[in-house]
Amino acid sequence: MVTGAIDLVLSDEIGNASIGLLKNPALPAGTFFLECIFTVEATAPSHLQLGRYLPTTPIRVLVDKNGNDLADKVTEDVLDKQLSPVKKKIALQLVKALKSQVAPLVTKAEGHAENQISEIQTKALENMHTTLDDELSRLTALSEINPSVRKEELDFIKHQQEELTSYISKAQLTFEAIRMIVVSN
Repeated sequence: MVTGAIDLVLSDEIGNASIGLLKNPALPAGTFFLECIFTVEATAPSHLQLGRYLPTTPIRVLVDKNGNDLADKVTEDVLDKQLSPVKKKIALQLVKALKSQVAPLVTKAEGHAENQISEIQTKALENMHTTLDDELSRLTALSEINPSVRKEELDFIKHQQEELTSYISKAQLTFEAIRMIVVSN
């Protein structure tokens, strides 16, 4: 995945890599950050409607030169307001100058994102179990007074829960975009 991230920065044609200049007097010129966007997603047969419980979920990571995640301290909106675009020639020079430092930082960013997967999976599982447990309880209560509710319908919900649990537990992290942010005066 790291090599792919560097390729994204080097070949800006696909639109998921960019470089911006940050003018902030509180930061020394030449300091740089990497903002990486990942998604957590899982695939399942459409009849399971996995997206109801685990939609494709973005994870934003903003790492400094030491690999610390600053995403919770610096929002994307605040950052966007302070950034200015970079001409392609300057962007290529910046990428070449910082290339050796970018790969390890992307790896650290990926690690920060991976640390968030289990929380996302847990919330998806809780949501799914709450929803389907309620449906199962409703149908079970209904079956006691209505003989037209079949056992197969109850078994279907239980089976659906088992399958969804399996697919949610297999959710994967996908690298979506990268933005290099270089401080200038």
